[in-house]
Amino acid sequence: MKSYTTPGHVLQNEYLWAEIKKYPPGLFLEAGCGIGLISNYLLQRGWQGIGVDLNNEALSINKKINQQYIERERYECVNLDFLKYTDHTAQTRKYDLVLSSNVIEHLEEALCSEFIWKMRDCTSSNGIIIIIVPGSPEDWGIEDEVVGHIKRYTIEDLKSLAPKFNLISEFSSGMTYPLGNLLLPISNYLVRKNEGQKTSKNHLDNTIESSLRKNYFKTEFPAWTKLIINKYVLFPFIILQKIFKKHPRSLQIIGKFSIPKD
Repeated sequence: MKSYTTPGHVLQNEYLWAEIKKYPPGLFLEAGCGIGLISNYLLQRGWQGIGVDLNNEALSINKKINQQYIERERYECVNLDFLKYTDHTAQTRKYDLVLSSNVIEHLEEALCSEFIWKMRDCTSSNGIIIIIVPGSPEDWGIEDEVVGHIKRYTIEDLKSLAPKFNLISEFSSGMTYPLGNLLLPISNYLVRKNEGQKTSKNHLDNTIESSLRKNYFKTEFPAWTKLIINKYVLFPFIILQKIFKKHPRSLQIIGKFSIPKD
């Protein structure tokens, strides 16, 4: 049995939950849900929702991870380009939470704009949008090439999305520093060794495949690693990432946005 939970996921999810727990559980839409780890995190905490992704193989794992919630009709996976997604119910729904994690950095400017407008259109008037992107442009490296990134963001880059899309920036913050940076040399080695050949593939293929990367001890782990890759063992780094939330070398950035009132 495999585990897909990385140290970065643990830190990211704890930061994410610190923001989401301020709201009562509702309906969420995850654009680019991949294997469904964030969806699972939300579902465990009382939310219900829909995950949309282009990678059908990733969604197969998603369905296994979230099987109990699918059976209870609290979750659904949709194999589709998010920009083509429309709610299948009789009446159009708006979502209390619309989020994307490590998606918009794959998109050229025009497509990125269309994607964020789509997120906004799906969000209820009292809802929130959460966007997670890779940070620290100076740490651009082999992994960015392998997974089809266009750019890495700064905290200010993420904040600047608010006026462009008529949103209110609630906060933007760095995550995973310093643990992500300490592990970066090992990460780069594993990516170069196991996925380096992908640099010759086209950008779209790399983007789609990034939802499910088969890189042992980078994106896939033996089940026993859950004994050490969990919020209890990593608690000191969960605290440190908050202390250093404005550090420019943070390898992940999270932003929360709301809709202006009429």
